[in-house]
Amino acid sequence: MKENTILEEIRKTRDEHAKEHGYNVHKLFAQLRLETEKLKAEGWEIVNQQKLVFKQS
Repeated sequence: MKENTILEEIRKTRDEHAKEHGYNVHKLFAQLRLETEKLKAEGWEIVNQQKLVFKQS
């Protein structure tokens, strides 16, 4: 099977992030919420995917 360096990098980064939080999903999501609030405070627009309406063809 052909190597995919992009996927390898994504998986490596994901694992490093999870490792930083002890592979604890609650800690991971708490950190993501903090980062989201920080971005909001900086003026970034945060899109709530649950409120998006998708048109079906």
